[in-house]
Amino acid sequence: MLRMAKAFKPDMVFLLAPLKEYKNDDVRKEDKKMALKIHMQIRQAYTRLGHDVIEVPDLGEVEKRAEFVKRKIEEFRRTKVA
Repeated sequence: MLRMAKAFKPDMVFLLAPLKEYKNDDVRKEDKKMALKIHMQIRQAYTRLGHDVIEVPDLGEVEKRAEFVKRKIEEFRRTKVA
């Protein structure tokens, strides 16, 4: 599995920053402290695999996060064409 992960080289990896207003629900079972620990471990794993990690900040609204990701993809495409 690790060999396959190392062979897969995406152009970029988006990692959503933890929400400032963290709440447990049906999906988020862990407390905020554990969620932050998991977040850092995911970041470290991607970094160790050599991926360029782009952290998507908590911008308050899903639509704003989506626009951030879209903007980063557009910037990447422009640099690839140039």
